Amino acid sequence: MHLAITGGPLDFSTARNRRGPWSAERAGFRVGSVGTFLSFLEDGGTSPWLPKRGRMIENAQINPDLISKWIRSCETVHRSECAPLPLQIGYGSGLKVFRLIDVTKGCVVEISRSDKQYRYFALSYIWGRAEQVRLLTTNRHILMHPGGLQYPTSAKLLPKTIQDAIDLVRTAGEQYLWVDSLCLLQDDPNDMALSIPFMDMIYRGASVTIIAASGRDANSGLPGVQPGSRQAKQDVEEVVRG
Repeated sequence: MHLAITGGPLDFSTARNRRGPWSAERAGFRVGSVGTFLSFLEDGGTSPWLPKRGRMIENAQINPDLISKWIRSCETVHRSECAPLPLQIGYGSGLKVFRLIDVTKGCVVEISRSDKQYRYFALSYIWGRAEQVRLLTTNRHILMHPGGLQYPTSAKLLPKTIQDAIDLVRTAGEQYLWVDSLCLLQDDPNDMALSIPFMDMIYRGASVTIIAASGRDANSGLPGVQPGSRQAKQDVEEVVRG
């Protein structure tokens, strides 16, 4: 499952895409190959042939309950099609060390050997030129201590996009987030060499991948996570009989 977060309405896409002007999954029409998408809006009714309709954006903030609903839909309806691929940690040719941000403890946690499958979100974003805190051999003892990400030396360099992702994971009722700058030991060539080949598996193992689809650097934030950070504009027309 992927969440593409831009300055517009929050978008949801499944693993399957149907080509053509009509999309049953998105309940609407596309005008032209790259033109406007016309979507039917929900009116409170139900229809078995239009399971997913468009939505009115009633406020400028993301609704975490909607994200949770989409996750449940993936788990109960799509099942194996959307199921995360289990990560092998500490065994054979799998990942030797796996790190995650624990959003409840406010720190990075390290998993060196585990049969447990961790449920986590992953963040895909642009670093750009923004100065940001990174996991290093010199600060790992701070960042891996409970509350370490809130320490003044860490918090002032925590980019808005990562902070928003942490807040989004927390409000969605989840615990773990994977971010490359904080989950890979950036100044350790050995750690990087052992982890980078597994990047595809890390993203494939995530329950949700948050895609920061707006902005030019890591300080652009995720529109809609913080109050007033997104201005959503929708053109709505009502079609009546006669």
